[in-house]
Amino acid sequence: LRVAYLSSDLRDHPVGKLTASLFKLHDRGQFHVLCFQAGLGEDSALQREIKQNCDSFQILPDEMTDVEVASAIHKARPHIIVELNALTRGGRHGALAMRPAPLQISFLGSSGPTGMGHIDYIVADRVVAPPHLQEQHYIEPLIRLPNSFLAASTPQPHPGVYPHAASTPQPHPGVYPHAQPGTLSRTPAYTRT
Repeated sequence: LRVAYLSSDLRDHPVGKLTASLFKLHDRGQFHVLCFQAGLGEDSALQREIKQNCDSFQILPDEMTDVEVASAIHKARPHIIVELNALTRGGRHGALAMRPAPLQISFLGSSGPTGMGHIDYIVADRVVAPPHLQEQHYIEPLIRLPNSFLAASTPQPHPGVYPHAASTPQPHPGVYPHAQPGTLSRTPAYTRT
């Protein structure tokens, strides 16, 4: 089975970090893994690892039209394409609307509905897409994974606590100053330090 992954984030980006080892975990006796980086590539250790973990890695520059992107993907003959952007910046839904693969799945970029007829399924779990919401809010059928829809690369060393974090007073337990001054971000209990 030829499985293609399409994303603008197969690089030093959270999606790249989450999927880096996902590609090498495919059973190569049953799967041929194709990766398409939409937009700029980069010479980073993470993108080199992703390239190494795929059977094929192709950069699709931003200058390529949707027709050219769809054609490049179609020429690789994928049975399934898994797009990892959802509706985030860099996604190539114009190309996917031309159906370069017989089966097209949205995964990881967002767990919400795309509202686009060219996406056949969305990968989710019961937390991000509770069963009672599917009929109300999704036009796409869901593939619900039993535990979590998130992919995770092998554990990385923890960078440690930033020196100023321990000495900064927090307004409320579980609420931490976000990147922008004056805004707050709620974090789940398992991420609290």
